[in-house]
Amino acid sequence: MVQKSWGNYRLMRWTGLAVMDAACNSGPGSVLMRRRLCADTQGCDPARWFGGLERTSGQSRRRQMGCGQSFADMTNAHVRNVMLVRRGRYRPYFGEWAGSL
Repeated sequence: MVQKSWGNYRLMRWTGLAVMDAACNSGPGSVLMRRRLCADTQGCDPARWFGGLERTSGQSRRRQMGCGQSFADMTNAHVRNVMLVRRGRYRPYFGEWAGSL
């Protein structure tokens, strides 16, 4: 996905990258649902992933057979792993956003 839209990708802010990663991982409908729920939740910013959208989800919270995690937890873990835990591996793709949140 990054290689297909490199010009647009470079223009996005860090938080936009996290939201884009969530949409790529679990689908844009899932992210839109999270935004709606977040907007209705006091203190939640629907424009931010960390501390915002990651805390709200319309996805199943029930553990899935064979995975050991719910769909909501899988999406949250994926975004956290790519954007924070394994950030060094993706540094060439993040460009100037690699050092700031």
